[in-house]
Amino acid sequence: MILISKRSVNRAVLALSLIGSTHAFANDTTEQEKWDVSQPTGEVHTVKIDTTESTWSNLDVHPNGDTIIFDMLGDLYTMPISGGEATPLLVGYDWNMQATYSPDGKKLHF
Repeated sequence: MILISKRSVNRAVLALSLIGSTHAFANDTTEQEKWDVSQPTGEVHTVKIDTTESTWSNLDVHPNGDTIIFDMLGDLYTMPISGGEATPLLVGYDWNMQATYSPDGKKLHF
């Protein structure tokens, strides 16, 4: 015998109604209104960030051991493993992260 409380039933009904609502909303977008991360809408402000440190970044070392790739605030950078100036690799409105080199070092995956 399975006992189900009224509270559990109410939570299940709420969860199902939310699923139905988001599904209806997702399918209500026309071709002209589709959102594109590379084309932001509204007011855009550019902020310059000059830093020598990063936290919560992902890092990988090139197979040759000379270079690293890391992400910071959704952009990808490379720099010598010995330190120095970081070179932007992918910057923009889209959020790129968790880059890793292929085993032969010829490709990046992110």
